[in-house]
Order: sequence, then C-alpha cells, then structure tokens
Amino acid sequence: MFEELAMKELLYIQLVDQLRKKIQLGVLKPGDMLPSENELSQEYQISRVTVRKSLSLLEQEGYTYSAPGKGYFVREPVTDKYILNFNEMNNAGGSAASSKLLEVNVVPPSTKMMYELQIPDDRYVIVIKRLLLAEGAPIAYDVKYLPYNRGLPLVEREIKYATFPELAGKKTSLFSIKKDLKICAKNATGEVCTLLNVEEGHPLLVISQKLYTAENKVIGWGEIYYIAEFCELNAMWSFGQRLYDNG
Repeated sequence: MFEELAMKELLYIQLVDQLRKKIQLGVLKPGDMLPSENELSQEYQISRVTVRKSLSLLEQEGYTYSAPGKGYFVREPVTDKYILNFNEMNNAGGSAASSKLLEVNVVPPSTKMMYELQIPDDRYVIVIKRLLLAEGAPIAYDVKYLPYNRGLPLVEREIKYATFPELAGKKTSLFSIKKDLKICAKNATGEVCTLLNVEEGHPLLVISQKLYTAENKVIGWGEIYYIAEFCELNAMWSFGQRLYDNG
C-alpha cells in the first residue's frame, strides 16, 4: 500500500516537472493552452486525479492559470514581483542586531495615531521605543504603536526582542495577520539625530509597517529609522513560488 502511494506521488511530481520544463524551454509559450486532463492522462498513462493534482500545483507555482470550462493556459511571465524578506532584528548589513528598550508608555492618541490605527480619540495607545544596535552602536530607532487593550500585559523581555508581528499579534493568530510595508528615504532631524548620533540631515531609510487582522482591522503601526549605510534589504522572486495576491 505504501509503495503504491509513493508511486502515485512520484508520477504527479514527474508530470509537474515535464510541463514546467516545456514552459521554461519555450515549447509551451505564454497564452498557449495545455493539453486537456484526458490528453495528459492518456499520454502519461496516469489517472485524471493525478493529472488534476499536477495542474493545480503548476498553477500555484505561477506558471499557468485556469479558465473555467476551457482548461489551463500558460501565464504571462511576472517581471515586476519581488518577495522582500524583512526582519527588523536582522537587516544590519546581514548582521543580527541587538536592541535597547528606551520606553513603553500608554498615551492618548494623536491625530496621526488615530488615522494610522483607525481608532477613536478615546482609545489609548501603547508606544514602544527601542534602539537597534550593532556591536554596541546605534543603527536604527524603532517606534511601535499598538491600540491599548486592558488586561494584556507586555513583558519587557518580549518587547525588547520580539518582532513587530509577535508584539501586535498577542491576541491574534500569526497565520491570519496581513502586513503592509512601505520604504522611503528621509533626512534625520530632531530627536532621531540625538538617538542615532548622526548630524542633522543625515540620510535615513525609513520603513513603515502596518499590521491587520484577516478582517482588515489595524492591530499595529510602526516606523523604523535606519542609518542608511547600516540597512540592507534583499528581495527576490522566481517561478516555482506561489503567486501572492496584491490585495
């Protein structure tokens, strides 16, 4: 029984490999329709269930799309998509950063906080400020804003070392959190200059994060001000990875 299941698994992977290779080599071009389930079943001497599983995986990998009632077609190549891996504790030119907790306060919301967190003026906000350090020197100033929930304690150790989703998602499954990230360049001013020990106007890379529940409720907003020369971001994407929706 086990050998039979293993053989079926092998056949489905083999078909995916064969079709993927034809697309990569240009035998099947963007817009071309793939052979039908019946045709593939007969050509490779496998069941339609196995064929269907292979076609589904190929679609998930981004090579094809399905048109109801018609079949599977080769997708136009994606040329403007990248997947950015971001962890505020591990972007210091490839070196892991440590953190120094500056303060944690519960404050009335400013107009900006109300707008970003989508909260009323009577909802308090937890403000968490940290310095990120590399070899003891400051490389980034990190400030996070969380809607205040009574009875939800924040432990200092968690605040100091946790990533933003871990902080904001204490009452939410991390699997359901949606994330929005924006990157821009700014010049250092005011308090940021003092904290990062840089001169007024020094270039910074500012990364703004916003976290949502599956129901699009904002559960956290934050900004990290990196000294530009100490931040390294890497993004890549290739076919064979699941396509992510823009929405």
